[in-house]
Amino acid sequence: MTAPPSFRRLVLEVGQGASGPATLRAAAELARFLGLGLHCVLVQDEALFNLPFARELRMPTREWRNFDPGQLAEEFAAMATGLRRSLEALGASLAIAQALEVQRGDPEACLIGLCVAGDIVVLAQDAPGRPRPHLAARLQALALHSAASVLLLLGL
Repeated sequence: MTAPPSFRRLVLEVGQGASGPATLRAAAELARFLGLGLHCVLVQDEALFNLPFARELRMPTREWRNFDPGQLAEEFAAMATGLRRSLEALGASLAIAQALEVQRGDPEACLIGLCVAGDIVVLAQDAPGRPRPHLAARLQALALHSAASVLLLLGL
């Protein structure tokens, strides 16, 4: 029988609807409490870039326009810049190691490939209670296929 792995990092996926300030702070505080580094992952969902007939409604003009993958890439880049700044500030204030990794592809496949034994993976949802259907599916995929030691669901 082998000894369980020692935990080394808290992994937080920040691109699928749960990357607000409260979520980042809660994950950073949990990482500090457990003596772990905080490793955030922003996955740019490849499927979003391949929607040939997609259109978007622009508010407040209420005008429809063709979906622009270049604009989406710029928005992901801006999101990553903001997340990096927030993580650096949290890391400095809480004295924890932190990192942001940006990947492009299928979110579940990226997370499964990234996680190793000894990781604590946090999947957060914006509202407490029952997980949303897409989050429940991601939990199941990670639980069945990831090498991570622990899955934790936070309702913030």
